[in-house]
Amino acid sequence: MDKIQLFLKNIGLSEKESKLYLTGLNLGPTRAAMLSRRTGFTRQHTYDLLKSLEQKGFVSKMGKSYGQRFIMEDPKNLKNILERKKQKIEKLNIALEKIMPEFESSYNIKGAISKIKFFEEIRLFNK
Repeated sequence: MDKIQLFLKNIGLSEKESKLYLTGLNLGPTRAAMLSRRTGFTRQHTYDLLKSLEQKGFVSKMGKSYGQRFIMEDPKNLKNILERKKQKIEKLNIALEKIMPEFESSYNIKGAISKIKFFEEIRLFNK
């Protein structure tokens, strides 16, 4: 795995999403059919991956449904994507701090360790 694919994996893209994103970068604004041909993915799978990439902020659409083109996000803007992820994590961390007492009160360590021990009887003599 090269450095770019490893980076994309570390920021949350699957291997297939990375392949589609990098292919789209090379092609420029293009249709899903062309992306499908270049990647070897089915058209439906390509649309599913494009939808996922759009939700993550890596692709945008241009045009109406017929003849629609997809534009991959400029790599220079990846810092913005990382910044949004960072802000989201910070918000989640604050929310976790607020609900931590509820989590801790529902954690039952006593039930996790069994107090009952079984010993196997060993008979040395037959009676």
